[in-house]
Amino acid sequence: MNQSINSLMLKRLGAGFITAAVISLFVYAFLGMYGLKSYFIGFLLSALNFILLSLELNTILEIRPKRSRVYHLIFFLIRYILIGYVIVQAVKNDNANVFLIFGGLITMNFSIVINASLNHFIRRKVS
Repeated sequence: MNQSINSLMLKRLGAGFITAAVISLFVYAFLGMYGLKSYFIGFLLSALNFILLSLELNTILEIRPKRSRVYHLIFFLIRYILIGYVIVQAVKNDNANVFLIFGGLITMNFSIVINASLNHFIRRKVS
């Protein structure tokens, strides 16, 4: 596994968990355990999706270009079939709030954007 990609993934996952912890406090305060469960399901899917994306990137960088297309398709299908299955089960069983699942799904993206913006702002201030 490529060490630079691995270290970047771990930093982003750490920032994602911190962001999720802060958001979870607000979700629990306003919606209780029902909302927290839904948000947590979405966040776990988001973190798993991020890890699978990192594994995909490492795999594609280590193999031949023709085979990389096949691996990309396989990882892409695994990620989105998993997300689709969980959301369909949540809707069918009515055990979770779908909007909070989507909120959890975008937590990693939100965390990465906030982290990148802060890094950019800090670099501009220092320069």
